[in-house]
This record gives sequence, structure tokens and C-alpha cells, in this order.
Amino acid sequence: MPTSLCRCHLSLYKLLSLSSIHENVHLLEKQLECTTDEIIQVDLLNSIAFELRHLNSTLSMQKSSEAAAQAERIGYRKGTAAALLNQGFGEMNQANYTAAFLTLHKAIAIFDELNDEPGRGQALYINGLIYMRIGDNNASLDALNQSLAIRRSVGDHKGEAACLSQLGYIFLQFGSLDQSFDYFQQGLAIERQINNKAGIGLSLMAMGMLEKKRERYAEAEAHLLESLRIRNELGETEGWLVSMNYVGELYLVQNRLDEAARCLDEAIVKAEQQMPPFPNSLCKLYTARAKVATGIHDHSQAIDYLEKALHQATVHNVKYQLHNIYQALVEVYKQKEDYRNALTNYEKYHQAKEEVINLEVITKLKNAELANQIEDERKKAEIHRLRNIELKNAYVQLEARQAQLIQSEKMASLGELTAGIAHEIQNPLNFVNNFSEVNRELIGELIDEADKRNIEAVKEIANAIMDNEERINRHGRRADAIVKNMMQHSQSGNEQKEWINMNGLCEEYLRLSYHGLRAKDKTFNSEFDTDFDESLDRVYVIPQAIGRALLNLFNNAFYAVNERKLKSNGPFNPKVLVATRKENKKAVIKVIDNGYGVPQNLVEKIFQPFFTTKPTGQGTGLGLSLSYDIITKGHGGTLSVRSTEKEGSEFMIELPIN
Repeated sequence: MPTSLCRCHLSLYKLLSLSSIHENVHLLEKQLECTTDEIIQVDLLNSIAFELRHLNSTLSMQKSSEAAAQAERIGYRKGTAAALLNQGFGEMNQANYTAAFLTLHKAIAIFDELNDEPGRGQALYINGLIYMRIGDNNASLDALNQSLAIRRSVGDHKGEAACLSQLGYIFLQFGSLDQSFDYFQQGLAIERQINNKAGIGLSLMAMGMLEKKRERYAEAEAHLLESLRIRNELGETEGWLVSMNYVGELYLVQNRLDEAARCLDEAIVKAEQQMPPFPNSLCKLYTARAKVATGIHDHSQAIDYLEKALHQATVHNVKYQLHNIYQALVEVYKQKEDYRNALTNYEKYHQAKEEVINLEVITKLKNAELANQIEDERKKAEIHRLRNIELKNAYVQLEARQAQLIQSEKMASLGELTAGIAHEIQNPLNFVNNFSEVNRELIGELIDEADKRNIEAVKEIANAIMDNEERINRHGRRADAIVKNMMQHSQSGNEQKEWINMNGLCEEYLRLSYHGLRAKDKTFNSEFDTDFDESLDRVYVIPQAIGRALLNLFNNAFYAVNERKLKSNGPFNPKVLVATRKENKKAVIKVIDNGYGVPQNLVEKIFQPFFTTKPTGQGTGLGLSLSYDIITKGHGGTLSVRSTEKEGSEFMIELPIN
């Protein structure tokens, strides 16, 4: 597309006074006022809820509830199922994923009863979105493929295109660009066929992003500009800003700096006028505009834009943008040859990056627990359904199978989580690599200053290099030890017994537990100590399984002392002690805490599945049960507890050495 035509497209943006969604809702409400047919009323309420699902989740769910109540009263099962679909979508948008999943499970049961394949396809599609939001891309892939097959079989072209687009995003997450592009292209072809402009605009933007990654810039520009035109026509303010940012970044990577500046300036003006603002888009636009200024060596302008970006990110808590902003500041100061400020911002970059990594790890842990909770609730709902239709034999079999599945899935998930954490911990290695690169540049500067016999500058640069080397050494040793050990102990596919140093395993998981809790809660603090018997021989165990059992015990101990500290009025020193002994051909491991202890009437229940003393939402009740099974059934050992209220608890593991 010629540059002049491009500028014409970029200047066309005008917000429409009334969106097509508002018009549709207004028309449906008029029809609702004019009909007395109760079935039609339910259908219209469901249609209104569907139209409002992206615009106003609360109002959408209110209309869904009205539709569900009336449908139940008149026995209109299809209307009930449609209302449940809208309700589940609203609950998903409000991040109430467990409730959404259970609501959709009820809808699917009704669709199965009615043999309604289109409805079942819709429900599976929303299930796929839920799984994607909680980070379970494999489960999302399975649900979306099921939905896609159904929607193709019933000729639901709009639903088919939606499934293809979501599958494209999943493969983009996997890094499979060719497969991702293929899905987006298939979806776009269908969207054009049915003239769904919103879908066309979204697919074009996604394809433009992919083509940019593949360095096919002409194709990327064509897709992005067409996406801009469509989003302009639809009045999608935020979508337009996102597309404008991608166009600006595309011009930037091609060194078309004047065009990039014009594009980004127009978008920034529009973004700054929005109330409420779009802070995420503004941060990205300011950062991209700063890169343009850096490209023409206008350092003052670049720093000004980045300070605006920092202000937006700080005020609106857009933490995921901070490391990108600091990284751009590093480039500006390096170009200015202001290495002191470059190093300062480089440290801030890594602090922000590490915070993002920690948040991602915590989110993965929470999402994994949520996925298990959703699956548990789904099974319970299925059991309840079978009980209601008096299939007693099927219920008993499913209940027994449920107990087996919960145990095996919890065991497997812990191993998978460990592997994920180990993978994420490798990110500190970026610190080593990047500061090594900075040191190379500083060494070049050092040589130049030495040639000039500028002794003060040489000393200053040498000190900076020495500081960086200390950081590299510290982070390198920390990451190397953690990654090697954790990857070894988290291989869930091949759990074999081997001879291991039990003292070393205890110390490793004790530190992992402590620092893991610190990562989730910066205020958490506790003294911990070890009393290891150096004569304890190597023990023949499955290290991954024993590690999971130890981690549960250590986490519980730290939780107990922290709870007592939070509730104590006077001074209290929380402490956890881990001791090992070799006694009567057994390895004895004791985990001792000075928390509140466990009441005597609860001690006998403490190893039962689903029993927990923690508040609702803070524990699954499976940790100690799994640990008990690992020790007793998996290794022929014993796990016992002694507890005194207001003094603390002592958990003792005994494992045969031979």
C-alpha cells in the first residue's frame, strides 16, 4: 500500500456515537416489550444477555438469571441451557472459573438430554476459553478441537471461525508460528465468507503480528492496515490503539522512523483523550515512541516518553510493562554513553523482570490448584447427577474411580509443578548473560581510557566490572545449583528408587519451601535450622516422591509458625527445625515447629484425604494425605505426629535404610 494511502487510513479514526451492540440490544428490548409469548421472552432475554456479554458482564448475567428463572418455571429446557451458557460466560469474565465450569457442566447435561449438538459445541468452546485463562493450554486444545468438530458438523460457520482463532492463539503460545498462522488464515477465510467484521479485524491483526515475527513485512503491513480500517469502522477504541501500536512497531523494525513517529503520535493523542484511560496501551505506545526517538538520537525526547510510560505503569500498577520500559532506558543511556545510568536502569530492569517471573510462577501454582479444584468439582457434580437419577451402581464405581484419579493426578501435578518452577528459575541466568555483555562493553571502554592514560576513568570502569562480576558469580551459582537439583528431582515420567543423601535432600527442599513462601508473601519471615546426623547413610528411595512429601511438611510447618506470629499480641520468634537421625537401621526425619499445634481431637484425622485445619480456600486437604501415602505405601515407612496446643508440632518420618 502506498505511504500516502497509509497516512489516509491512519487519520480516519472517529469513535462511532452508537455501537452496533447497543443498537441490537435496543431492538431486542423493544421486541421483548411487545410479546406475551413466554418462550419467546426467554429467547429474547438470552439474546440480550449474549449481546451484552463483552460490554457489561453484570447486566448480562442479570438477564441470564431472569431467562433461567422463567425457563425453569415454564419447563423450557433449551431456554434454561442457553441461560446457563451466558451465565457461565459471565462468570468466566469475572474470573470465577470454578463456578463457570460447574455452570457449563449443567448446560452440557441439558444439551445432552436434548441431543442439542450446537449448544454442546458452544459450551465446549467456553470451556476451552476457561482452560486457556487458567494456563492449561492442553486441556483448552482438547475442548476447542471437540467444539470445532461439532460446529463443523452442524454448519455453525461463525462458531467454527471462533474456534480456529482460539486454536491459533494456543499454537502461538506454543511457539508454532506456521500452525498458528494456518489456523488464523482458515478462520479469516470463514469470517470473510460470513462478513463478520469484528472477527475479520481480530484475525487480520493476529496475522499481521505473525507475519512480522516471520519478517514478512509487506504482508504484515497489509494485514494490520486492513485491521485498522475495520476497527475504525466498528468504533473499537482499544482495538484500534492496539493495532496502531503494532503498525508503529512494524515501521520501527523496518527503520521507517518518520512513518512510525506519525503513526504512534496519532495513537498517543487519541489514547491520552480516553476516560477512563487505557494504561496498558499507553505504556506500549510511549515505549515504542521512545524507541523511535532513540533511533534518531533524540535522547531527551526518548527519556521524556519513557518517564511518561513509567508514570502510567506505576500509577495503574501495570507491572508487566516495567521491564520493557527499563530495557528501553538502558538502550538510550548506552547510546548516550552514560554507562552509570545504563547500569542503574539495567538493575531496575532485572528487578522488574524477576518480579514478573515470580508473579508468573505464583500464577501457575494457583492455576494448577484451580485446575485440580475444577476437575474435583466436575467429578462431584457428575456424582451428584448420577445419584439424582438413582444410578447407584454407577455412582459407587465413579466415586471409587474419583478417589484414585484425585490421588494420581495430585501426585503427577506436584511433579509437573516442580519442573515448571525449575524451568522458571533458569531466568536468573539471563542476569549472568546480559551483565557479561555489559562487561564486554565496559572492557572496551577500559582499554580506550587506558590508552588515554585516564587513570580515574580506568578505576571507575574497573570497579563497575568488578561489581558486575560479583553479581554474575552469585546469581550463576544460585541458578546452577537450583536448576540442576530441581530438574533431577522433578522428572515425573521416570520415578525410580535410587541411593540419595537424605540430609542434602532435606536441606534442599527446606530452602525451596522457605524461599517459595517468601516469593508469594514478602512479609513472611521465619527462622529455620537443621540438626543433621552426619552418620546417616545414603537411603534407597524415590527422590522426587520423598521431596514432595518433605515439601508438604515444610510448607505446613512454616504456615503454622507464620499463623501464630500473625495472631500473637506480644513478641514471638517463629522457628522450624529439621533434624535427622540414624536409629535401628532406619532413617528418622523430624520436622518441628513452634506454631499453635493441632488440637488433640483433630490429630487422628490429620492424614485423612480432604481434611484441613486451614481456612477455606487456603488448603486442599490433600497435602498430608499424599505425604502419608508416599511414606507408608510407596516406601514402607511411617509418618506420625505429636502435637501440643500452643507449643507446636513434631512430624516424624521413619524410612528403612536397606
